[in-house]
Order: sequence, then C-alpha cells, then structure tokens
Amino acid sequence: MTTQWREFEERVKRLHVLASVGGVLGWDQETQMPAKGAAARGEHSALVAGIAHEALTCAEMGDALAAVTDEPDLSEAQQTILRETKRERDRAVNVPQARVEEMSRVQVLAMEAWKTARGNNDFPHFAPHLQRIVDLKREEADHIGYASVRYDAMLDEFEPGATSESVSDM
Repeated sequence: MTTQWREFEERVKRLHVLASVGGVLGWDQETQMPAKGAAARGEHSALVAGIAHEALTCAEMGDALAAVTDEPDLSEAQQTILRETKRERDRAVNVPQARVEEMSRVQVLAMEAWKTARGNNDFPHFAPHLQRIVDLKREEADHIGYASVRYDAMLDEFEPGATSESVSDM
C-alpha cells in the first residue's frame, strides 16, 4: 500500500467517523433527547454535517483522490472506495456548506415537529417544516445539477445513473 493510498484512506475513515457521530446524534434524538433539546441538537447536527462536508469537499481531499486515481494494483474493495468517494465528492462540491448545515438543522427540528403533530393528529403543525425540507432539497438539486428533471439529481444519490424516466419505464 502506498503512502498516497494510506493518506486517502485516513481521509475516508474520517468521513465515516463523522457520519457515525451524526448517526449517534440522530439515535439519541430518537431515544433520549429531551423534547426541548431540538434547537441545540439541530446546531450539533449542523456542525457535524458542516465538518463532514468540508472534509469531503476540501482541496486536500481532491488532491488525495487525484493521487490515488491511477494507482496500480488496487483491490476491488479499494477501487470501490475510490469510485464511491469520488462520486460523493463530485456531488458535494456543488452544494454550499451553509446549505448542508441548514438541511441538517431543519431536519432535526422537523422530526420534533412531526412527533408532536403525529401525537396530536395535527398535520398543519408539521406542514411548514416539511415545506422547508422540500424547498431545501429543490435548492440542493439545483446546485448538483440535472439534465431535465430536478428529481433526477436526488434519485442519482440512491440509484446512480437512474433517472425519473428510466425508473418509470420499469
């Protein structure tokens, strides 16, 4: 294993640790967070999302990716890590960090609003939060870019290369 690969791998590991921290914050929100902790948790979540976004989109990650792209003798697993990290970065560099942080913050607050609305059978309480998420996702799609249908930018995150047209043909 080359020095360049080890450096790249350390950067990828950091991304996974940050994702794990975000997961723990989400789990705690669902299981133990006091009801009035949503605003603070939104800030925690936004901070971690912002740090992860910066780690993925920084010039050093771009350099690390470039340094290992043509490395010979990568295992199939290493090739997959390289391909998927590049793909994730290519999408992320187009989205402003502030937008990533805002989405994270809004999702935490929306989850708490949804819990209240669900318990009270009061969709109007949740509706503005849902609208904000939809608006932010539309903005994200615009930043990422798409050929003809905004939804394709979001679909591509989960089904690479798929489009709303190709899915509807199934």
